[in-house]
Amino acid sequence: MLHVIHTARNEPENRHTLAEFHFGIEARRNGDPRHIPVSLAQLGNDARIERWSTDAPVTTGSVRDIEYATDGDYLFASLVLPGEQCADMERVTRSSYLRLDHLLRTQGYPYWLRAWNYLLDITRGEGEAERYRRFNAGRYAAVSLSSSVEHNLPAASALGSDAGGFVLCCLAGRRPGQQIENPRQVSASRYPPRYGLRSPMFARAALVPNGRGAQLLVSGTASIVGHESLHLGDPAAQLEETSRNFEALVAAARGRHTARQVRLESLRVYLHDAGDYERLLPRVRELFAVEHEPLVLRADICRRELLIEIEGTYALE
Repeated sequence: MLHVIHTARNEPENRHTLAEFHFGIEARRNGDPRHIPVSLAQLGNDARIERWSTDAPVTTGSVRDIEYATDGDYLFASLVLPGEQCADMERVTRSSYLRLDHLLRTQGYPYWLRAWNYLLDITRGEGEAERYRRFNAGRYAAVSLSSSVEHNLPAASALGSDAGGFVLCCLAGRRPGQQIENPRQVSASRYPPRYGLRSPMFARAALVPNGRGAQLLVSGTASIVGHESLHLGDPAAQLEETSRNFEALVAAARGRHTARQVRLESLRVYLHDAGDYERLLPRVRELFAVEHEPLVLRADICRRELLIEIEGTYALE
């Protein structure tokens, strides 16, 4: 059974660790296959990590620079590439996705459940030369070749990192999750060409079997209704719209599961402008009724006009 917490770096864990996200401009690999470095600054003098753990024993391994850990039901894998290998973002994305997919299938975990993508200068370039559009073209090419992804798109996030090249990590399972789409939004895979000739290939959320219940893995979510970005220049209004999109996803997941309760486990908030932290954090706490303090990071969002993006996990019990 999967568990997600935000905790101090050296806090002991009674369960078995599958993955740990470590944040900071100088984040680097440390030799532990479960360690995932993300070059984003934490705000509010926060130094916590995000730990994914399980009740079952974990084994780890490494294949051609892909690090992974598995407990028999789930597998976490990550690939960290330096900037000098990422000049051609389309090529490196396609190759990275295909390599991870091959590892997942070889290890017996063919179902992508959740993916995280961090790339330097995500909005650099104009038109189809923008790095995010090249990333989407590479992901699209990989998905079109891989049936294990194409018919079961994972929840996902794609953010601009402060340093490094490209970090791709994913959670996969022996059993598929259920794609959850937001009735307030056009599915990302059906965006019109104005956002790029190749659409982003991800689900708005994934409902994943987890013990006797399920986990709802919410993708990076922003102030988008239909396919349009709303409330330009107004981070507070974007936050409110983002919370409404979360509510729609939770309601959609409830329609797929007989859970008696839905409990927020973890919340990651990405802010384009660090100066918005003090003003927005109290409202984040109110809107999401958080029991545990959200983890807030400074990041570039994939659309230049978007000022906030939020992802999270819920336990359906």
